[in-house]
Amino acid sequence: MHPADARPQVEAELRRAQSARSAGDEGRARVCARRAAGAAARAYLHCLGLPAAPSVIDNLHLLSNRAELPAHVQTGIQRLMLRVDADYRLPADIDLIQEARLVCKHLLEITPCSPGEIHPHV
Repeated sequence: MHPADARPQVEAELRRAQSARSAGDEGRARVCARRAAGAAARAYLHCLGLPAAPSVIDNLHLLSNRAELPAHVQTGIQRLMLRVDADYRLPADIDLIQEARLVCKHLLEITPCSPGEIHPHV
């Protein structure tokens, strides 16, 4: 999936995440935020010529130690991979929708591929 193809899916998932939060469904908001980041991660991996994994978390994990990604994006990826606690909560200072926006924006804007072009492994 090319980044241009991923953008509508990313934007739709981020809208769903915000709607779920507004409706008081934080669990659904987390799922949608992660799916948005997963779509951006798939597109980024595609442009690197790397195979994407079947799950969102696996694709985020594949990007979690990429040296070319800045520290704030790495932090966002790590936060998106966090598991909830026994009460289905994340630490209070973590907003997965915001983290997903940050990660998606970076991955879709700096992606190393032009339309129709796949780059070799970086």
